[in-house]
Amino acid sequence: MMLNPDDLKDEQQPSRSNHESHRQSTVAEPNTAWIHEMFEQQQCILHQQQEAFLKQQECFLTRMMSSMNMRESFGPEFLIDSLAKHLTEFGYDPKENVTFVAWYRRFEGLIEKDAAKLPDDAKVRLLLRELGMAEHQRYNSYILPKNPGDFGFAGTIVKLRTMFGSKESDVSKRYKCLQLQKTRTEDYVTFSCRINKATLEAELVGLSEETFKCLIFVCGLKDEEDAEVRMKLLSRMVEKKDVTLAQL
Repeated sequence: MMLNPDDLKDEQQPSRSNHESHRQSTVAEPNTAWIHEMFEQQQCILHQQQEAFLKQQECFLTRMMSSMNMRESFGPEFLIDSLAKHLTEFGYDPKENVTFVAWYRRFEGLIEKDAAKLPDDAKVRLLLRELGMAEHQRYNSYILPKNPGDFGFAGTIVKLRTMFGSKESDVSKRYKCLQLQKTRTEDYVTFSCRINKATLEAELVGLSEETFKCLIFVCGLKDEEDAEVRMKLLSRMVEKKDVTLAQL
């Protein structure tokens, strides 16, 4: 069988389509490693930013909680607890002249100066906290049907002075004050201390001139024969505070 030269030529040369496929297969695929590397770097940066943000938030919350705790630590209750450590409990004993006035005078500077920053109701709580159990119950019963919080600091002081005050009259205290004498066993300092205390308790400051004259008059009746008259005059001065020397 005779072959056509043209057919032989076609068989010896590869087809154009096969050549195109071979050429495409021999071209190297593009390198994509740098894309993966860039993606990983971005992921790392994002992770670091997230960690930094979380740390920042954690620091912010810590500072905020610390600030709240500090405000709570230095609030009224904290100051009340601190001041209460320097106060002694008040127990009423009028026979021994242990009165609220005497107790308050002892701690007056601490309460009025160191507690000056406290609100009024906190000062009231500080006072009532230092009352003994019996005194506290008695005070609560006294102010019923109201509550301790219904009264201000000044009003509470007045009520405590009235309830837990001295049972002895002012006239009696003043008379005893002017009757003071030094004992043989006393030194001069001890005697002066008794005078200071008695004068303060007698509240001689602000005493009218007329009342002072009456006291001197009664104190001058030292004879035993004048004992009954002296007691009657002292009773008269208790009944009528503005009594005059002429009336006595």
